[in-house]
Amino acid sequence: MSEVDLARRTVDEAGYVRFLVVKRIRANHVDNESFVRMFKDEARITSELRHTNIAQVYDFGRVGDEYYLALEYVPGIDLRGVLTHLRTRRKRMPVRMALKVASDVLDALHYAHTRTDTMGRPMEVVHRDVNPRNVMLSVSGEVKLIDFGVARATDRLERTQTDHFKGKVAYMAPEQVHGTDDLDHRVDIFAMGLTLYEMLTGKSAFAGLDQTQI
Repeated sequence: MSEVDLARRTVDEAGYVRFLVVKRIRANHVDNESFVRMFKDEARITSELRHTNIAQVYDFGRVGDEYYLALEYVPGIDLRGVLTHLRTRRKRMPVRMALKVASDVLDALHYAHTRTDTMGRPMEVVHRDVNPRNVMLSVSGEVKLIDFGVARATDRLERTQTDHFKGKVAYMAPEQVHGTDDLDHRVDIFAMGLTLYEMLTGKSAFAGLDQTQI
């Protein structure tokens, strides 16, 4: 639903350079009210989350008819890239590293699941799309959970239709596949369990199956 660009801010002669990510709704979806509501939900939800293992939101705004999000840039590679690299060399991720990544992501999820907003109200955030592509590993060893684009929270504008589901099938809990909007934090823990399985074994829990079979 969106385009992501790397942006750089510099200050003349001050030696100051800052990189960040600019996320925008794709041009062919700008007039889609559902997508716009989802984008606003992502901005509102993520801006309330300030945790060392969650990529931060710096700004949210609008230029003309185009909304944008300014996000923390995590220099590195996503977990999917690491797993693919290891698989092509017939290697597995060291257990200590896999447990470190899982621990950091679970720490981020626990924070999001129990977060209250600035008014002290429970947000009940559920990411709904925990998978290796949304886990960034930085060059300095940081683990960052990214992309709350399909997350749900108590005050979101966009509601999931009962005949739709959001997320990636290979990492979904059964309740999520049913398309219900009444989901809680357990679907994220389920997805992280499948991700940990993949880190430890080097293969997906549902390898060889298509989406219908899963």
